Amino acid sequence: MIDVHYFLDSVLPQLPQAQREAFFATYPQIYFAPQADSQPLMTLPVLMLVALTGTGKSTTLNALATRREAGELAYGDQLPSRREIADFIVIPTAQTLLGEHIQPVSDRVRRFFYTRNFAQYFSGGIAQAFAWLHYAGHTGETIISEGVRGEAEIRFALENCPRWQVVELAVNPITRLKRLSSRDDKFDHATGSADVDFLPEALQAVALQALNAGGISPQALTILRAEAENYDLAPVQLDHARYRYLQTDNLTPEAVAEQVALIVKEMVNYA
Repeated sequence: MIDVHYFLDSVLPQLPQAQREAFFATYPQIYFAPQADSQPLMTLPVLMLVALTGTGKSTTLNALATRREAGELAYGDQLPSRREIADFIVIPTAQTLLGEHIQPVSDRVRRFFYTRNFAQYFSGGIAQAFAWLHYAGHTGETIISEGVRGEAEIRFALENCPRWQVVELAVNPITRLKRLSSRDDKFDHATGSADVDFLPEALQAVALQALNAGGISPQALTILRAEAENYDLAPVQLDHARYRYLQTDNLTPEAVAEQVALIVKEMVNYA
């Protein structure tokens, strides 16, 4: 059966010892099997902040952290990031299923390929990998994570994790391309096509003009094109009591953080 036991039996033993030790040293409260003081993560109050590349997720998380440091908001965030779960679980599992040697992958196009392959075996994608985790020592606080992307993962989270809330941030694709082109993130590396034909037809001429003017980079187009093969460019906008959608083009980071903070406080009161 292809489930968490496949990862534990066939993948985890192949990971380099240093990688395994570093992961569990960084997250000593995370386990893959029940412990005396642990609970399945899928049963705990988790706020999943959903945001595609260049949407403002990191900025929002930083603004929330500032509020927490000032004593205005209390929450826990001791979960691995989506990137860490991809490196530790998703990519090695996909490589094993494909009969490949486990090795690190930095190119974003290739990472999206492995994520897509993982989802062919685990329909919940990376959300399902998060649901495999057990969390020790939970004291009742809402846990904030940014581990979910796309409709399939969002639906898995809402259908299988009864205390999870999902907040999806959305920004116009052209804005995302401009942000990607101007930021200095060593993770923004990708090889592949930099065409604009994956964008909605109404935006293709705008993107091409910006590309020719140097306002957006071929690298940014390559990343968004690869991401669009896994997740729709448009927000999911589900009709669900535990799903919220924020169009943030005209909102400051502080305004976005304020709305997310209100949801965190609602979760505490609800719990």
